Amino acid sequence: MHATLVSLLLFTLVVFSQQDEESDSSIKEKLSTLHKECGQQNNVNNTMLRKAFEERNFPEDKNFQCYFKCFFQKLNMMNDAGEVNLTSMKEYIPPIVDKDKTIAAIDKCNGLQTLKGSDACQTAFNVAKCLHDAYGPLNYD
Repeated sequence: MHATLVSLLLFTLVVFSQQDEESDSSIKEKLSTLHKECGQQNNVNNTMLRKAFEERNFPEDKNFQCYFKCFFQKLNMMNDAGEVNLTSMKEYIPPIVDKDKTIAAIDKCNGLQTLKGSDACQTAFNVAKCLHDAYGPLNYD
């Protein structure tokens, strides 16, 4: 579960927009809550997420794609029309991730027309995969 939470940090930057400082345990608690809600809503479990992030194998599964849509929408990173705003993420990078690597990943993925999917779930999936790939290997300790 810890590895999944570390991986999901890349997708939670906006959560902290109203807070100057956030403890690791509080961040993990918020991530865990969002993970549970979106996982239950879309029938996605820890095994699927762990495989995606640790093995860098993102399945082309509709439930898995909609998990990321749920996650992004709950973080106000995706609107109801399925548009993702990555630019605003730069302002809200929490101290527990590498700021330079995160900004580089955001810059690489921001505005890529190839990320637009056939629906909001596909778009969210494409963005999540792009951010993960652009950020590079994560430490799963």
